[in-house]
Amino acid sequence: MKTIKLFMITCIVALGFAACSDDDDVTVGAKTNADSVNVVVVTGPNVVLPSTATSFDITLQRNKDNGAISVPLSFNTGAAGIFTGPAKVDFASGELEKTITVNVSESIKMFQDYFLEVVVDENYTKQYAVSTGMSGASRALLTIVKEDYKVAKKGMYHSEWLEGEEPAELEYSEILDAYRFNKQTSGAFTYVFTLGEAGEDGTQPITYDDSFITSGSATSEDWADSTYGIMTMKGSTAERSYYDPATKTYWFDIKFTVAAGSFGNYYDKFTEQ
Repeated sequence: MKTIKLFMITCIVALGFAACSDDDDVTVGAKTNADSVNVVVVTGPNVVLPSTATSFDITLQRNKDNGAISVPLSFNTGAAGIFTGPAKVDFASGELEKTITVNVSESIKMFQDYFLEVVVDENYTKQYAVSTGMSGASRALLTIVKEDYKVAKKGMYHSEWLEGEEPAELEYSEILDAYRFNKQTSGAFTYVFTLGEAGEDGTQPITYDDSFITSGSATSEDWADSTYGIMTMKGSTAERSYYDPATKTYWFDIKFTVAAGSFGNYYDKFTEQ
Protein backbone atom coordinates (compact mmCIF):
# COMPACT_ATOMS: atom_id res chain seq x y z
CA MET A 1 0.00 0.00 0.00
CA LYS A 2 2.85 2.38 0.83
CA THR A 3 4.32 1.77 -2.62
CA ILE A 4 1.01 2.58 -4.36
CA LYS A 5 0.51 5.80 -2.32
CA LEU A 6 4.06 6.91 -3.05
CA PHE A 7 3.53 6.27 -6.76
CA MET A 8 0.29 8.35 -6.78
CA ILE A 9 1.94 11.27 -4.97
CA THR A 10 4.83 11.19 -7.42
CA CYS A 11 2.40 11.35 -10.36
CA ILE A 12 0.45 14.26 -8.89
CA VAL A 13 3.62 16.24 -8.22
CA ALA A 14 4.83 15.50 -11.74
CA LEU A 15 1.56 16.69 -13.23
CA GLY A 16 1.75 19.82 -11.12
CA PHE A 17 5.22 20.64 -12.45
CA ALA A 18 4.06 19.92 -16.01
CA ALA A 19 1.11 22.28 -15.66
CA CYS A 20 3.33 25.08 -14.41
CA SER A 21 6.15 24.51 -16.85
CA ASP A 22 7.80 27.51 -18.54
CA ASP A 23 7.35 25.64 -21.80
CA ASP A 24 3.54 26.18 -21.78
CA ASP A 25 2.32 28.57 -24.52
CA VAL A 26 -0.13 30.67 -22.44
CA THR A 27 -0.92 34.27 -23.40
CA VAL A 28 -2.99 36.65 -21.26
CA GLY A 29 -5.63 38.47 -23.31
CA ALA A 30 -5.58 42.23 -23.77
CA LYS A 31 -7.51 44.25 -21.23
CA THR A 32 -10.87 45.41 -22.61
CA ASN A 33 -10.97 49.20 -22.98
CA ALA A 34 -7.50 49.53 -21.46
CA ASP A 35 -7.49 53.27 -22.18
CA SER A 36 -10.76 53.75 -20.22
CA VAL A 37 -12.26 55.68 -23.13
CA ASN A 38 -16.00 56.30 -23.18
CA VAL A 39 -17.85 57.21 -26.38
CA VAL A 40 -21.55 58.04 -26.23
CA VAL A 41 -24.36 59.16 -28.54
CA VAL A 42 -25.77 62.51 -27.43
CA THR A 43 -28.43 62.92 -30.15
CA GLY A 44 -31.97 61.85 -29.30
CA PRO A 45 -34.20 60.35 -28.31
CA ASN A 46 -36.57 62.02 -30.81
CA VAL A 47 -35.53 62.97 -34.33
CA VAL A 48 -38.08 64.88 -36.43
CA LEU A 49 -37.29 65.10 -40.15
CA PRO A 50 -38.83 67.57 -42.60
CA SER A 51 -40.66 66.09 -45.57
CA THR A 52 -37.73 66.81 -47.94
CA ALA A 53 -35.00 65.30 -45.74
CA THR A 54 -32.79 62.56 -47.17
CA SER A 55 -30.47 62.29 -44.16
CA PHE A 56 -29.93 63.42 -40.59
CA ASP A 57 -26.95 63.88 -38.28
CA ILE A 58 -26.02 62.09 -35.06
CA THR A 59 -23.52 63.58 -32.64
CA LEU A 60 -21.15 61.48 -30.53
CA GLN A 61 -18.78 62.54 -27.74
CA ARG A 62 -15.81 60.95 -26.01
CA ASN A 63 -14.69 61.57 -22.45
CA LYS A 64 -11.05 62.38 -23.15
CA ASP A 65 -8.59 63.09 -25.92
CA ASN A 66 -6.46 60.01 -26.34
CA GLY A 67 -5.31 60.82 -29.85
CA ALA A 68 -6.92 59.90 -33.14
CA ILE A 69 -9.21 56.89 -32.87
CA SER A 70 -11.71 55.09 -35.09
CA VAL A 71 -14.68 53.74 -33.16
CA PRO A 72 -16.80 50.96 -34.74
CA LEU A 73 -20.56 51.54 -34.82
CA SER A 74 -23.55 49.35 -35.54
CA PHE A 75 -27.17 50.20 -36.31
CA ASN A 76 -30.20 48.11 -35.39
CA THR A 77 -33.67 48.75 -36.77
CA GLY A 78 -36.82 46.80 -37.53
CA ALA A 79 -37.20 48.69 -40.82
CA ALA A 80 -34.65 47.13 -43.15
CA GLY A 81 -33.18 49.43 -45.76
CA ILE A 82 -34.63 52.65 -44.36
CA PHE A 83 -31.49 53.91 -42.59
CA THR A 84 -27.85 53.58 -43.63
CA GLY A 85 -25.07 54.73 -41.31
CA PRO A 86 -21.26 54.62 -41.35
CA ALA A 87 -19.42 51.61 -39.91
CA LYS A 88 -17.28 53.84 -37.69
CA VAL A 89 -16.80 57.32 -36.32
CA ASP A 90 -13.33 58.90 -36.61
CA PHE A 91 -12.13 61.23 -33.85
CA ALA A 92 -9.11 63.32 -34.80
CA SER A 93 -6.50 64.15 -32.16
CA GLY A 94 -7.93 66.87 -29.92
CA GLU A 95 -11.50 66.18 -31.06
CA LEU A 96 -13.98 65.35 -28.29
CA GLU A 97 -17.15 65.61 -30.39
CA LYS A 98 -17.96 64.23 -33.80
CA THR A 99 -21.02 64.24 -36.08
CA ILE A 100 -21.93 61.42 -38.45
CA THR A 101 -24.59 61.35 -41.16
CA VAL A 102 -27.30 58.70 -41.49
CA ASN A 103 -28.93 58.42 -44.90
CA VAL A 104 -32.70 57.96 -45.18
CA SER A 105 -34.33 55.89 -47.93
CA GLU A 106 -37.03 57.37 -50.19
CA SER A 107 -39.27 54.51 -49.09
CA ILE A 108 -39.70 55.98 -45.59
CA LYS A 109 -43.37 56.67 -44.83
CA MET A 110 -44.55 60.07 -43.67
CA PHE A 111 -45.93 60.44 -40.12
CA GLN A 112 -44.80 56.96 -39.10
CA ASP A 113 -42.52 56.38 -36.12
CA TYR A 114 -39.34 54.42 -36.84
CA PHE A 115 -36.85 53.14 -34.30
CA LEU A 116 -33.09 53.10 -34.73
CA GLU A 117 -30.59 51.84 -32.16
CA VAL A 118 -27.06 53.22 -32.47
CA VAL A 119 -24.49 51.02 -30.72
CA VAL A 120 -20.89 51.97 -29.89
CA ASP A 121 -18.37 49.11 -29.89
CA GLU A 122 -17.91 47.87 -26.31
CA ASN A 123 -14.16 48.36 -26.47
CA TYR A 124 -14.83 52.10 -26.50
CA THR A 125 -17.35 52.26 -23.67
CA LYS A 126 -17.46 52.06 -19.92
CA GLN A 127 -20.31 49.62 -20.21
CA TYR A 128 -20.22 48.42 -16.60
CA ALA A 129 -19.86 51.83 -14.97
CA VAL A 130 -22.78 52.85 -12.76
CA SER A 131 -22.31 56.47 -13.79
CA THR A 132 -19.94 57.82 -16.42
CA GLY A 133 -20.71 61.50 -15.87
CA MET A 134 -21.76 61.85 -19.52
CA SER A 135 -25.27 62.69 -20.69
CA GLY A 136 -25.32 60.33 -23.68
CA ALA A 137 -25.50 56.56 -24.00
CA SER A 138 -23.36 53.91 -25.68
CA ARG A 139 -26.59 52.23 -26.84
CA ALA A 140 -28.97 54.98 -27.92
CA LEU A 141 -32.50 54.25 -29.11
CA LEU A 142 -33.83 56.97 -31.43
CA THR A 143 -37.44 57.51 -32.49
CA ILE A 144 -37.49 58.98 -35.98
CA VAL A 145 -40.47 60.49 -37.78
CA LYS A 146 -40.73 62.35 -41.08
CA GLU A 147 -43.42 65.00 -41.25
CA ASP A 148 -44.29 68.48 -42.52
CA TYR A 149 -45.76 70.03 -39.36
CA LYS A 150 -44.68 73.65 -38.87
CA VAL A 151 -45.51 76.17 -36.16
CA ALA A 152 -48.58 78.15 -37.30
CA LYS A 153 -49.56 79.97 -34.10
CA LYS A 154 -48.14 80.60 -30.67
CA GLY A 155 -50.37 81.18 -27.70
CA MET A 156 -51.48 80.09 -24.25
CA TYR A 157 -53.00 76.79 -23.19
CA HIS A 158 -55.47 76.44 -20.31
CA SER A 159 -57.08 73.46 -18.61
CA GLU A 160 -59.35 73.15 -15.61
CA TRP A 161 -56.60 71.08 -14.03
CA LEU A 162 -53.88 73.70 -14.34
CA GLU A 163 -53.28 76.71 -12.19
CA GLY A 164 -53.14 79.54 -14.70
CA GLU A 165 -52.00 79.11 -18.29
CA GLU A 166 -48.89 77.85 -20.04
CA PRO A 167 -47.23 78.61 -23.39
CA ALA A 168 -48.04 76.28 -26.27
CA GLU A 169 -47.56 76.07 -30.02
CA LEU A 170 -50.12 75.23 -32.66
CA GLU A 171 -48.60 73.40 -35.63
CA TYR A 172 -50.08 72.77 -39.08
CA SER A 173 -49.47 70.05 -41.69
CA GLU A 174 -50.28 70.87 -45.31
CA ILE A 175 -50.15 67.19 -46.26
CA LEU A 176 -52.73 66.16 -43.65
CA ASP A 177 -54.54 69.51 -43.57
CA ALA A 178 -54.47 69.05 -39.80
CA TYR A 179 -53.41 70.94 -36.69
CA ARG A 180 -51.78 69.80 -33.48
CA PHE A 181 -50.51 71.14 -30.19
CA ASN A 182 -46.95 70.31 -29.36
CA LYS A 183 -44.41 70.91 -26.59
CA GLN A 184 -46.87 71.44 -23.78
CA THR A 185 -45.08 71.60 -20.47
CA SER A 186 -47.67 69.82 -18.30
CA GLY A 187 -47.92 66.21 -19.35
CA ALA A 188 -47.08 64.72 -22.75
CA PHE A 189 -50.32 65.58 -24.50
CA THR A 190 -50.53 66.18 -28.23
CA TYR A 191 -53.87 67.20 -29.73
CA VAL A 192 -54.36 66.39 -33.45
CA PHE A 193 -57.47 67.83 -35.13
CA THR A 194 -58.97 69.47 -38.24
CA LEU A 195 -61.04 72.64 -38.72
CA GLY A 196 -64.35 72.64 -40.60
CA GLU A 197 -66.07 75.39 -42.54
CA ALA A 198 -67.34 78.41 -40.60
CA GLY A 199 -71.01 78.38 -39.61
CA GLU A 200 -73.51 81.21 -39.38
CA ASP A 201 -72.04 82.36 -36.09
CA GLY A 202 -68.57 82.51 -37.64
CA THR A 203 -67.13 79.66 -35.57
CA GLN A 204 -65.42 76.63 -37.12
CA PRO A 205 -66.10 73.11 -35.84
CA ILE A 206 -63.15 71.11 -34.55
CA THR A 207 -63.17 67.43 -35.51
CA TYR A 208 -60.85 64.61 -34.50
CA ASP A 209 -60.60 60.84 -34.42
CA ASP A 210 -59.48 58.35 -31.76
CA SER A 211 -55.90 59.52 -32.14
CA PHE A 212 -56.87 63.09 -31.17
CA ILE A 213 -54.91 62.83 -27.95
CA THR A 214 -51.72 60.81 -28.02
CA SER A 215 -50.01 59.75 -24.79
CA GLY A 216 -53.27 60.67 -23.10
CA SER A 217 -52.68 58.89 -19.81
CA ALA A 218 -51.22 61.42 -17.41
CA THR A 219 -48.62 60.50 -14.85
CA SER A 220 -47.58 63.89 -13.49
CA GLU A 221 -49.10 65.38 -10.34
CA ASP A 222 -50.67 68.14 -12.45
CA TRP A 223 -52.99 65.55 -13.98
CA ALA A 224 -53.83 63.42 -10.95
CA ASP A 225 -56.71 63.77 -8.49
CA SER A 226 -55.77 63.57 -4.81
CA THR A 227 -58.54 61.05 -4.14
CA TYR A 228 -59.01 59.08 -7.36
CA GLY A 229 -55.47 59.10 -8.72
CA ILE A 230 -54.20 59.38 -12.28
CA MET A 231 -56.61 60.66 -14.92
CA THR A 232 -56.86 59.70 -18.56
CA MET A 233 -57.91 62.31 -21.12
CA LYS A 234 -59.91 61.60 -24.26
CA GLY A 235 -61.58 63.81 -26.85
CA SER A 236 -65.36 63.85 -26.44
CA THR A 237 -68.36 64.78 -28.59
CA ALA A 238 -70.70 65.37 -25.66
CA GLU A 239 -70.19 69.11 -26.13
CA ARG A 240 -69.24 71.09 -29.21
CA SER A 241 -65.53 71.66 -29.91
CA TYR A 242 -64.86 74.72 -32.05
CA TYR A 243 -62.64 77.65 -33.00
CA ASP A 244 -63.94 81.17 -32.33
CA PRO A 245 -62.13 83.68 -34.59
CA ALA A 246 -63.61 86.61 -32.64
CA THR A 247 -61.60 85.65 -29.57
CA LYS A 248 -58.97 83.59 -31.44
CA THR A 249 -59.70 80.70 -29.09
CA TYR A 250 -59.88 76.95 -29.74
CA TRP A 251 -62.28 75.09 -27.42
CA PHE A 252 -61.87 71.33 -26.87
CA ASP A 253 -64.39 69.12 -25.10
CA ILE A 254 -62.32 66.68 -23.05
CA LYS A 255 -63.56 63.71 -21.06
CA PHE A 256 -61.59 62.77 -17.96
CA THR A 257 -61.71 59.28 -16.51
CA VAL A 258 -60.15 57.65 -13.44
CA ALA A 259 -59.99 54.06 -12.31
CA ALA A 260 -63.41 54.41 -10.67
CA GLY A 261 -65.04 55.72 -13.85
CA SER A 262 -65.88 59.01 -15.54
CA PHE A 263 -64.64 62.16 -13.85
CA GLY A 264 -66.67 64.46 -16.10
CA ASN A 265 -66.25 66.63 -19.19
CA TYR A 266 -64.30 69.91 -19.18
CA TYR A 267 -63.19 72.41 -21.79
CA ASP A 268 -59.51 72.85 -22.60
CA LYS A 269 -58.65 75.92 -24.64
CA PHE A 270 -55.85 77.43 -26.67
CA THR A 271 -55.82 81.19 -27.30
CA GLU A 272 -53.67 82.64 -30.08
CA GLN A 273 -51.31 85.49 -29.24
